[in-house]
Amino acid sequence: MESYARPSDSGDKCARRLSMDWNKISKCANGDEGNRLLHEMAGLTNSLTPRLHFVPWINVNKVHTDNQQMKSLYDLKGVVCDSFGVKHSRC
Repeated sequence: MESYARPSDSGDKCARRLSMDWNKISKCANGDEGNRLLHEMAGLTNSLTPRLHFVPWINVNKVHTDNQQMKSLYDLKGVVCDSFGVKHSRC
């Protein structure tokens, strides 16, 4: 999303790549359900241990480590694949 001035532009492109309906995603994100989910995530963020002090704050399987955090900034896909033991051509 960083390469687009508006997140909705990158969201639409991503949705099309995944054969998803961006209008449904956008409606959810900007409606009552999106607000409820955002509030729920805020509660989870406030209860993180250790406390959040950087964004994005990367947790894998509800665990945060400084090493994983730094590696995720450059190779998130690799961290996810390694953490879940995925042996896939896209990893």
